[in-house]
Amino acid sequence: MIHKIFSVYDDKADAFLPPFYQHTEAMAKRVFSDACRETAHPFNKNPDDYCLYNLGAWDDGTGYISTSKEPTKMLEATEVLDLYYAALVGKPNPDTPLSPTPLEEIINGK
Repeated sequence: MIHKIFSVYDDKADAFLPPFYQHTEAMAKRVFSDACRETAHPFNKNPDDYCLYNLGAWDDGTGYISTSKEPTKMLEATEVLDLYYAALVGKPNPDTPLSPTPLEEIINGK
C-alpha cells in the first residue's frame, strides 16, 4: 500500500519535524489542522512558524520511497487558525489576515 509522507517545517528551527504518513493529502491536512487548533500545541502558540509539506510516498510492500525534487507546500498553520477563529467569532484572528478559502475546502482539496 502507498503511504504519502508529510512533514511540518519549523521556520524558527530552519528544519522539518520528523515525518508522518497518511493515505491522502486530505487526511494529512486534517491531522495538521487538528494540531493547530489545540491551544497547548506549539502550532497554535506560534502559527507563523509552521507549515505542512508533502515530501513524497512510501510503498510498504516494497519499501521503496519516492520523493519529489523538493517538498510541496500544502497548508500554513496561520491559514488554519484564521479560518477557525473566523468560524468561532465571525471575524479573523486579529494577528493575521483572513484566508479566502474555507477550512473544509482546504482540508478536502476542493
